[in-house]
Amino acid sequence: MTYRKLLELYRQGNLDEEAKKEIEQELEKFEAMNDYFFQEEEIPDLEGLGVVSEEETEANFTKMIEASIRKAFIKMGTVVGAVVLVLVLLIIFVVPKVVSWFYYDPGEVVGQVEQNGQVTDETNQMSLDMAVYTQLMLPGYFRDNVTVEDQGYGKYDLCIQQNVSYNRQFHNVSGKMERNKLTLYDTNLLKRMTDNQFDWFQREHLELSLAENEAYEQEHPEEYGLKENEILTHGPVTRDQMEEKLAKLEEDKLYLAYVSLNNLMSYEEFMAFIDRMDYGSGVWCAVKCDGDDGWRPENVGFYCTLLSQSTLLSWDEETYPNLFTWHGIEPDYDKAKENIRTEAFAKEHFMSMLRYMAVQETFCEMMLLHDDFEGMAEYIEENGIEVYGFVLMDQKEDLIELGRQEEVYVMDIQYMY
Repeated sequence: MTYRKLLELYRQGNLDEEAKKEIEQELEKFEAMNDYFFQEEEIPDLEGLGVVSEEETEANFTKMIEASIRKAFIKMGTVVGAVVLVLVLLIIFVVPKVVSWFYYDPGEVVGQVEQNGQVTDETNQMSLDMAVYTQLMLPGYFRDNVTVEDQGYGKYDLCIQQNVSYNRQFHNVSGKMERNKLTLYDTNLLKRMTDNQFDWFQREHLELSLAENEAYEQEHPEEYGLKENEILTHGPVTRDQMEEKLAKLEEDKLYLAYVSLNNLMSYEEFMAFIDRMDYGSGVWCAVKCDGDDGWRPENVGFYCTLLSQSTLLSWDEETYPNLFTWHGIEPDYDKAKENIRTEAFAKEHFMSMLRYMAVQETFCEMMLLHDDFEGMAEYIEENGIEVYGFVLMDQKEDLIELGRQEEVYVMDIQYMY
């Protein structure tokens, strides 16, 4: 009979006295062993079997939980650290550029010059804009090189450099641009001409010469509300003042002369006059760019003789053909000189500059330009080139001779610094 069967018979009370005593002795022995083992900290000879006490089990479980928590925190810290690093890198390197995308970027590369398959020069946005602007409106102060240092967030440090000088003096203009707001540290050098720089300002009879206009105003003072011996002022100086100013000029110094022609001239007539005076380079002509009704000189024009040095700028030549008349690494001077003498070429060149400037809205806002450049281009396309004045650089003796020419009515002289 099995021991399990004996225990069942013992529980039921069906054993005889002798068997019952044997079972009770065995149960007492088992209870004594059980009490003994629970009074000890660990069960002898069972460590090797991995059997541990209840307290050790709790301690090991606590350690396991702590280790899991620590790993979770380390993992979370690693993830958070990586996210923070990415955010910092974005703030340092990406966000400034993203913000700049919303503003005018003067340093954006808009063209490249290549030689033998290698890029030798790059054209940035503001160099191109400034070159067109100074050609159109700042005779004597052509600038085609702007260095740009990007500070991020739409902020830039600028230097508008003078690469060529007629008097061996160089005047660079530094400044800064901050989210489409331009600040130049020398505000005088690149200022546009005043409205009345030429004597055609507010003249009512364009069919007459300036001398005839002057005589008409003196003969009909009532039409202009003039008192006796009072005259209208149209330009910076009168003829008498011009002669006094010429006499006071210093020898061997270079001056900038704003010359008002006595009559409006066609381009061919004007170029014939320039050839007769033997002006080699740097002559800028002021062009009539709107209709006769209420005409006001725009003081907009172009160089009708080549500058002393070509430009290395590059641009979209398909959209703006002949934007610059003499350009490239090895320009053909004779061809460029011959081209600019013809009205067809000069007309295309002038319209390209006007139409280029018409779409540079942000640059025009920064430079406070509110001219209708597209309207001017349309007028030139329909009516051709008519010249009312010009600008050149020369010395006292030559300027006095120029003032004696019948084609010249008056000129304002400024020191070329």
